[in-house]
Amino acid sequence: MTLVLANLFNAYIAYGALLIPPQGIWDENTLTGIELASWLLIVSGALTALLTVSPVSRRALSRWWLALPLLFLAAGVARLQYIVYAYPMGPGD
Repeated sequence: MTLVLANLFNAYIAYGALLIPPQGIWDENTLTGIELASWLLIVSGALTALLTVSPVSRRALSRWWLALPLLFLAAGVARLQYIVYAYPMGPGD
């Protein structure tokens, strides 16, 4: 039950990180929010993966349970890299 709740929490964070678009390069508040959500997704994905490793190694759960936290982790890293690449900070920002 804990892993299900953790994955639902990750899905909620992923919504904020992946589906909310900035209005433009000037929209610093939304870009900061996306970066924060991406970092939260990375950290919570890693923590959920660590929580999942023990039951998977004991074969209480199948290996597919590791796929979702690792997918969230990769999505957070990809979104963070995209934001840094697509919306670079200019001089004086």
